[in-house]
Amino acid sequence: MEHRYKDVILYSGLGGNMSRQAMNNMFLEEECARKTLCMDKKTFGCVQRTSYDLLCACFIAMKIHHNKPIRLDEIYRHWHKLYMGEEESNEELFSVAEEWSGIQEHLQRVSYQMKLEIKEGLQLLAFLETTKMSPPPRKVPTKGAKKKIKSTPKVASTRRIPSSWETIDSQFPDSQSSPSKKSSQPKRKGARLGISPRSSIPTSNRVPTPTLNPKPILVPTSYDPSSHMYYMPKFMRPFIEKIVDVKGDVNCGFRAIAESLGLTEESHVMVRRALIQKVKEHRNDYIRIYAGEGRYNYILKGLYPPKNGSGFAPPDKSLTLPDMGHIVATYYNRPTVEITTLEIGISETFFPIRGGPPINPKSHIMCLGLIRNHFVLLLLKDDCPPPPSSMEWNNHKSEEASSWEDEFLDQHDRFRTLINIERGERSLSPKKDSNQHNPILCDTPVKANEEFEVLSEHEGDLFA
Repeated sequence: MEHRYKDVILYSGLGGNMSRQAMNNMFLEEECARKTLCMDKKTFGCVQRTSYDLLCACFIAMKIHHNKPIRLDEIYRHWHKLYMGEEESNEELFSVAEEWSGIQEHLQRVSYQMKLEIKEGLQLLAFLETTKMSPPPRKVPTKGAKKKIKSTPKVASTRRIPSSWETIDSQFPDSQSSPSKKSSQPKRKGARLGISPRSSIPTSNRVPTPTLNPKPILVPTSYDPSSHMYYMPKFMRPFIEKIVDVKGDVNCGFRAIAESLGLTEESHVMVRRALIQKVKEHRNDYIRIYAGEGRYNYILKGLYPPKNGSGFAPPDKSLTLPDMGHIVATYYNRPTVEITTLEIGISETFFPIRGGPPINPKSHIMCLGLIRNHFVLLLLKDDCPPPPSSMEWNNHKSEEASSWEDEFLDQHDRFRTLINIERGERSLSPKKDSNQHNPILCDTPVKANEEFEVLSEHEGDLFA
């Protein structure tokens, strides 16, 4: 094993079990991964993974991020060979007697048509000179062919081909009722149809042609309730570039997180296990955050995947960002944003509660949209204002993690301003038109007050 692989956690499980060529290929991918620390599959393309079945740069970056070694079962077994050269020849032990006896036994059991096909295959191997597998008697020349000479027209003219109207006019010049004197003005398209030129129209009757200004590209503000954009705040809709929907079940929140990491949504179990590991590692911190061991055990139990994966699962197995948002943000070291309408919930940003921010924290935002008990992944534009930070992060953040919010303060103020405007528009519900200031006057005269006699019970029966 070379010195550059010794005492390195990444290659600690491969010593003496991998070929040198495979180790060199992964070392080149490791250098690329350490320069970028990017785990996005679209950035690297995963060529080495798909072509050679070796770990690519994005997968190695994930290993480096979690300080985990490369396992031997993650590499294709072809690369487990330590020697890639030619095998030693042993002609004394070479024999095909066992294979030949097996062919003869197989010939006795198959049908006659199958026997003919097997015989034809054996003829191709036994008599190469008389079959189509024999090489050609003479090599076919593929170079030195004569080049074809392109025929060029003798007269190279740039004049266009006359149209049918011009051809008829040249053949029958007297058929048109044209004036005897030719006009000095050039011929105009439409003169044959009797369309008068624009200069013949009186100046007073001309209508000025309006200047057409380019229409701005507007984002629709009203959506159908069946659209996911309907459940987003109106002022946030122009900043949402794309909505990625996932399967609607109890794992939808974890599926959206897997899609944001560049994985498939079926990797939601891996996301759950990673969050469980983080919660268990910092058990005392999360017991203090959840104000008791009972709440801590409830959140930890909700992170475990349901036992019946294909059947019904209780709602406590779903993602709850008010409780789990800072866990997701801390494990993946990126801001986690939840966006929804005022009727459904609160939009807020969850920062990591431990560790400082990277160089550009705005480039690694994970945004989830909440749509009626269902999560989707939102791809935001660069100038999108994220919502303010959550109260849980402000109460339990470490001193090192308090600088996460510095890059987002202006955008948080912008979000508050826009959400207050939308909240004010929703509170002002439209009232029906009233005729209070313009009452309807009737011409019917007002009747005078009339006096009625009070009848006894018996007299009332008589009138009935």
